[in-house]
Amino acid sequence: MTGIAVVKKSIDSTPASYTELRRRVHETLFLGQRRIEETRVWTYWVTGWWIREYLLQNRSRARRGGEVLGKLSKDEGISVSVLDRCRQFAEKFPKLFPDPYFADGRHMSVTPYPASKKESKFVLTWSHYRTLLPVEDGKLRIRLAREAACRRWTVPELESQLQLRGKGTAASGHLLSAPTLLTPKKGELFTYRIIKEGGGLALDHGFASYWNLSGKESTRFREGDIVRKIPGGKIEKLQNASADLLYTYEADVIRVVDGDTVWMKIYLEGHLSPPWVKEKLRLRDIDAPELSTPEGKVAKQFVESQIKATERILITTTKPDKWDRYLSDVFLIQPDGQEIYLNNLLLEKGCARLKTRWSLSDWET
Repeated sequence: MTGIAVVKKSIDSTPASYTELRRRVHETLFLGQRRIEETRVWTYWVTGWWIREYLLQNRSRARRGGEVLGKLSKDEGISVSVLDRCRQFAEKFPKLFPDPYFADGRHMSVTPYPASKKESKFVLTWSHYRTLLPVEDGKLRIRLAREAACRRWTVPELESQLQLRGKGTAASGHLLSAPTLLTPKKGELFTYRIIKEGGGLALDHGFASYWNLSGKESTRFREGDIVRKIPGGKIEKLQNASADLLYTYEADVIRVVDGDTVWMKIYLEGHLSPPWVKEKLRLRDIDAPELSTPEGKVAKQFVESQIKATERILITTTKPDKWDRYLSDVFLIQPDGQEIYLNNLLLEKGCARLKTRWSLSDWET
């Protein structure tokens, strides 16, 4: 029975039970999405196959493959990068579909040369294949595809495997290079700036929280001074200090929103002192997959697992001028004292990518 027939039959009769409702939703939504993804992969592969065959059979033009793709891009309104990626896909996975696979318009489930029927039940998505395209070693590429299908790896898990295995074979140039990592922004606890507020001087805790200086304290400082104030101690001016030391706090995670966004309880004067604020922070310069995707769920679970194993959390916050929202570098202090920079860990494990341009919607989760 075709997908359309299944839907038509469902419309003709109302589900008599929740079990029946669940079965029909599974058939129309889950299986429908799977068919869409299979068709996407098939479409890209077939497009690449036609391009590849044309260039092979017209070898004089093959040397001008870029010109062919450029003309095709202009005529069909498809970017050259997409067309070239399709060509690479068919070239690097030449046996993905049987030949002639499109003689009567039919195509098989997308599987990387399954060794058994059991193995072929899990279908790799286009995102899986895109992740594998840069792998130059053909045997390794196919082996990873088979393993990803057999073990049901998400895309972040596949990327993580590429990075882990890449460390052992980097000299051969077979795998992707290590991801570009961030330079941590980390200041010092209990470090603040003196500002002018309401006609007098105040200590700026950050997050629009201030502490007015007494008359005696005001004589010792001036606007712009960088100072340190240990809880219960006196304010001390730091000589030759820069703004890089500011806006660093101890914090507790209230809730993980997704792989790159968290609600935090931020202690302005240390974990044992009263003043604190609740803020939703976006991890600086990284972007995790949408939570609605399997990859996004894995990224969120990964962050939650890292936080559970953490004894103490330090953060340094920055604010993009345009949107007036907070970005954060997050440091997880382990029970053995080891410090993990969470932003880079997500990049290293393939759970996020670099992102340096922001929009207001990035905070509206």
